[in-house]
Amino acid sequence: MADYTAQIESIYLAYYGRPADVTGLAYWNTALNTANGDLASIINSFGTSAEATSLYSSSSNVAKINAIYLALFNRSADAEGLIYYAGLLDNGTKSQASIALDILNGATGDDLTLITKKLAVSADFTAAMQSDATAMIAYAGTTAATTARAMLSAVTADSDDSGVVETTLTTIETATTDTTTADAQTFTLTTSTNKFTGGTGDDTFDGALNSNGNQTLTSGDVLAGGDGNDSLDATLSTSVTMAGMTSVEAVTATFDTTAMTLNLANASGVTSVTNMGTSVAASTISGIESTSVALGVSGVSSTGNTTFAFISSAVSGSADSATVTLDNVTGVSGNLVIAGIETLNLVSGTASNNIDIVAAAATTINASGDADLDLTGDTIFANSTLVTLIDASSMTGDFDVSTGALGSSGIEQRVEESLPQLSLPVPSNRLHSAPSSGDVLDDL
Repeated sequence: MADYTAQIESIYLAYYGRPADVTGLAYWNTALNTANGDLASIINSFGTSAEATSLYSSSSNVAKINAIYLALFNRSADAEGLIYYAGLLDNGTKSQASIALDILNGATGDDLTLITKKLAVSADFTAAMQSDATAMIAYAGTTAATTARAMLSAVTADSDDSGVVETTLTTIETATTDTTTADAQTFTLTTSTNKFTGGTGDDTFDGALNSNGNQTLTSGDVLAGGDGNDSLDATLSTSVTMAGMTSVEAVTATFDTTAMTLNLANASGVTSVTNMGTSVAASTISGIESTSVALGVSGVSSTGNTTFAFISSAVSGSADSATVTLDNVTGVSGNLVIAGIETLNLVSGTASNNIDIVAAAATTINASGDADLDLTGDTIFANSTLVTLIDASSMTGDFDVSTGALGSSGIEQRVEESLPQLSLPVPSNRLHSAPSSGDVLDDL
């Protein structure tokens, strides 16, 4: 992919008078690659944004042109340029965003020297946020944009700009911190890019479908939970990877369309992930940062797979363990798919569950909980070939493993009478019994 950072920073400076934000830079870079670098394909979109409306909607065309000159050159427009460009706006020959870029690209002499310095500071500002999630989240909204514009307005031909980026980012971050609140808040996501920062209360980020049935959790979203036990509740009709999420501890996803993925690769601080109320086939939550994250499947009646996928570094060991709590899972022809886990702990919650397991790396499956749990043994052993032990000694609810066609498949089995556990395969000299095909191992 080609890098159009310089061109995008130029548009942001020319029209918005500020540096690009990280998610905006990434979005427009993708758009320019799709358009083979044609700036004309994106420039007018800048003029229809909410930020453009806020900056220019109440201004005359003459005032709009003069504002561009002030932002770029720290001076008012000359009479000739003012008349010419305002005329283009008056007769609709060009859009304001396109004119702003023309003014920047036409700079010469001292104006060009100043523009070069401002663009360098802008590039440094955006680059600094690439590795600073706090700054990335804080650089949102009118106050942050105004602070960044003031930074660029202070750049002159003779100014010493060393340290100005760090100072400005600190100011923006501090302003965000100072406005947090201890009261629990609910942030309602929209179909536009969402950038929200919670306070010290238990905040909720509401990502339900909007009134038109459209998904509100978007790839440009940057969510910061702050302190407290914060949660994201989202319904997905299309796959999504958020731009960033920090300190949002509980993530609950409902999948509205088949074969969708919620990718948490850019999230940190998540402690629980739940697939709730999904009835369509095949749903995936990926990019989970640690095996210590509590996984859950609740109220799911899907006939397709429910998949949890960890980042590779989380399951690089040979003794990785994960826990999945099941509650009212009735997808009897669907599988719980989880890779890279050697020990899979299943907790059957407050309502009975019936599910198949596909855990390719698993050697042990432990079952516990008060609610009844039915597993399909032939599915487990056909797809989780390393499993040697299913231990239900901690179950208080009924625990059934339907062996299906296992007897005719030649897989050796035994029932340990002293503890309710099924262990296989085992050496023939340790076999206690071999259930026949179709048996149900009940309350093992």
